[in-house]
Amino acid sequence: MYDQPHQMQNAIGKLVPHISGKTNLYLIGFAGDSEENVFRNEVEFVEQQFIRRFDAAGHTLLLENNVATLADRPIASLTNLDIALDAVAKKMNRDEDILLLFLTSHGSEDHQLYVDMDPLPLNQIAPEDLAESLNKTPIRWKVIVISACYSGGFIDALKNSTTMIITAAREDRTSFGCGTDSDITWFSKAFFADALNQTDDFAAAFANATQHITEWETRDHEKPSYPQIVSTSLIEEKLKQWRNGIHLGAPVRSFQSRPQKPAPIRAKRVRALSRCPLILLGLPNVENYRDKPASID
Repeated sequence: MYDQPHQMQNAIGKLVPHISGKTNLYLIGFAGDSEENVFRNEVEFVEQQFIRRFDAAGHTLLLENNVATLADRPIASLTNLDIALDAVAKKMNRDEDILLLFLTSHGSEDHQLYVDMDPLPLNQIAPEDLAESLNKTPIRWKVIVISACYSGGFIDALKNSTTMIITAAREDRTSFGCGTDSDITWFSKAFFADALNQTDDFAAAFANATQHITEWETRDHEKPSYPQIVSTSLIEEKLKQWRNGIHLGAPVRSFQSRPQKPAPIRAKRVRALSRCPLILLGLPNVENYRDKPASID
């Protein structure tokens, strides 16, 4: 935890300012759960896809909870997300550029995004937490993609006239595809690895991804996840300006065919948790630390 300011400065130092003459897209990726590599895999794949295919070199910043990346990447915490959003806001042209915020983890029925870097008891992220973090910045144009169970529960807190929101599931449904043997969730495979390798239009990619997810769920007799999209004419026009200015690269295909029976993303039940005394943990006051959730659905 003491190394996090250094890690964040290293990550921020790699960001480049707005490139004039076109709408730029900046990506922040957030892999919340350290217990499964699938979340790390997804944000790293999306970063490479947007660098190589969507002209976003120098405009990406990843936050990851994974033991393999502790020395290389900042952890995914609410505090680091606030710092990342502030840093990107200072690099971008706030009137012209777009933020793509991609969050992937487990999600709970009471609409909290699971954040874990064992043994640190980090805060979970509720819809109002994410809304507050975004509202503290002057970033106007946003695409927010949340891959988690019950992620549709974030929509009401985040929606506005200049934001597109895409979620892997409705507020009352689970999504599928995590597990120790999985490289990518069903939603991220369908939306990023498949659809956005065929089109540069987010809304069209969502329609394509939803069709494939429905086919997979029907085949495997799963309860439908019902991915969600909320958009407006303003953000659609801004995304069109971005598409007109990029030099579209070749498809990026790091993932092979989808496993035949991926495990469902189990929603981790997050209970009301008491705070830990920081003096006992011996840690700086950079997060409001809490106990870990006690059970998994």
